[in-house]
Amino acid sequence: MSRHLKQTIYGTLYLVILALIVWGFYSSFFSSAPTCFDNKKNQNEEGIDCGGSCQKICLPENIREIKVVEAKIFPLENGNATLLGVVNDPNADYAIKNFTYNFNITKANATSSVSILSGNSFIYPEEKAYLIFPNAAYQPAPGDKLEITLSNLEWVKKENFEKPDITIKNYTIIETQEGIRIEGVIFNDTFSPISDVRVFVILHNQFQKAIGVSQTFINLESKKSTTFSIFHPLIEGFRKELTVIDFSTLPNN
Repeated sequence: MSRHLKQTIYGTLYLVILALIVWGFYSSFFSSAPTCFDNKKNQNEEGIDCGGSCQKICLPENIREIKVVEAKIFPLENGNATLLGVVNDPNADYAIKNFTYNFNITKANATSSVSILSGNSFIYPEEKAYLIFPNAAYQPAPGDKLEITLSNLEWVKKENFEKPDITIKNYTIIETQEGIRIEGVIFNDTFSPISDVRVFVILHNQFQKAIGVSQTFINLESKKSTTFSIFHPLIEGFRKELTVIDFSTLPNN
């Protein structure tokens, strides 16, 4: 072997060893540890920053977007308004454990909107979330446009977010000169008491358009029925047979 070839081989080995030393030093002192927010598939993740040891689940490519399907303002005689937002989750296998909503109002001839309230809610698979705010401290004006934006969606698999076994057994709708009263019975078929269950009613006209909403909150004992009563002022165009009555509560409340 020639002297020149030996020098080339030794030089190459020296550079490789030096590179390994530098890389080891960098990895030990400068390279950050893998996380669930580094936009890389590492650790034991099933996808990029999802699955495995990461709390965020990996969503399938065919996941369907949740959408606001209704946003309405109901002016009240006292100058305030009742606000309604309806958000739909069309997915059969995935729920939204938590999401942030913002109610934004754009005034007539305005170029930007103003947030009037915000909060957090949830949606069970293939169900709707009804965001209801009776007598909100907002004074509506002609031409006001309501838009609801959604953010910070926390997806979970349906088996990890199951709706409690609660049933509205029966109800009656009573119309009087004072208003509309909905009275019924709701049954808690679980082995745990559930507090602050929201029972709500949405009133529709003949065109199946929402024209009024109201709600109440009740506490349910385990394996027992509880009565409820919801009142709404008399409203023109109300069709009794199109009334929607439902409840909302988190699992393991």
